Amino acid sequence: MLGWVGYQHRQERISRSGFFAQSAMALMWLAWSFFQIAKGTSGGVEAVVELLAVGAFVAAIGVGVQWRRT
Repeated sequence: MLGWVGYQHRQERISRSGFFAQSAMALMWLAWSFFQIAKGTSGGVEAVVELLAVGAFVAAIGVGVQWRRT
């Protein structure tokens, strides 16, 4: 999803604001997916997947702030 959004933005098919909005939604979806995966794992793998989820969530918040500024 993120790759598609980036491609659409580079081809000038979506605006900068649309790029940030869709990227934030895609990152939130990715974070949610990582948290769902973490439920089915245990041990060190669970910790790594949860760190990925938190990283995606923080990135989504950052992109969302950029979207509100545009």
